Amino acid sequence: MPPTGQREFAIRPATASDLADIHRLQIALADHELPFDSNIDHPAIKTPKKWGHIGYVNIGQKLLRDDNYVVVAEAEGRVVGVCYGEVRKDLEWSILDSFGYVGCVFVEKDYRGGRTATRGFGIDRNSSSSSSTSASPGGEREESENKRSESKRKSEGRSGPGETVPGVWPHMLAELERWFRTRGVIQLRLACYVENTKAIKAYERADFRPYQVIMKKNLS
Repeated sequence: MPPTGQREFAIRPATASDLADIHRLQIALADHELPFDSNIDHPAIKTPKKWGHIGYVNIGQKLLRDDNYVVVAEAEGRVVGVCYGEVRKDLEWSILDSFGYVGCVFVEKDYRGGRTATRGFGIDRNSSSSSSTSASPGGEREESENKRSESKRKSEGRSGPGETVPGVWPHMLAELERWFRTRGVIQLRLACYVENTKAIKAYERADFRPYQVIMKKNLS
């Protein structure tokens, strides 16, 4: 059962020490996408014997490349979400020199959006500061503190009790967008199976829109 208390997470760049967790999520991603694509070499994705790495892409190599940025969401001492950004050269007929590709997005089920917060859910700010106030007659001071706390919570992207939890994906994407902007990227693209409707809805909530459709035909 998923934990029901305060559930905080951190968004940060991935490191080599995260590879075991990332490989676990990459395998889970392949498991999830297998029903959408009969072309997936499922056994090969789970072992480094064929390609020399686990998963769709070699995340270890991407950690070493300046034109790639791997982002993870960490919670409860483990990586619960991963995605990467890559600056890619656009086609010669495009008005853009390059675009930002977002790939290998996967988040553990308990940290996806759509749940109802029982207490709180948001970014771990690692704040060591604290303040205390004394109550004033009529509870005015307490009410004022509650309003300030509510405003701060919303500005930090946190969900309060009874609210819909947005999940860690919007925060991972925000970090990728920050990085892409430092590279002069003005357009992002990603790929998604047409039958993966839940993922499509999540991307649309993040302002992605349908762009191209890749079609296939099997020859007998």
